[in-house]
Formats: sequence, C-alpha cells, structure tokens
Amino acid sequence: MAPAVSKTSKSTDAHATVTPRPPRRTIRGTRRERQGSQ
Repeated sequence: MAPAVSKTSKSTDAHATVTPRPPRRTIRGTRRERQGSQ
C-alpha cells in the first residue's frame, strides 16, 4: 500500500501540477505573444 500510494500520489501530483499549469500558460503566452507581435 505504501509504495502504491507514493507512486500514485507522486504521479498524480507530478502530472497534475506539471502538465496543466505549464501547457496552459505556455499556449496562452505564445498565442498572445504571436498576436501581439503580428
């Protein structure tokens, strides 16, 4: 149970924290920068 919980929590936290935040900010920032530059 301990390893399973650790792996699950780590995977969920890592993917949930790293995946949703950077892509959204990067996509929005890139789109805004591109539109602003053009």
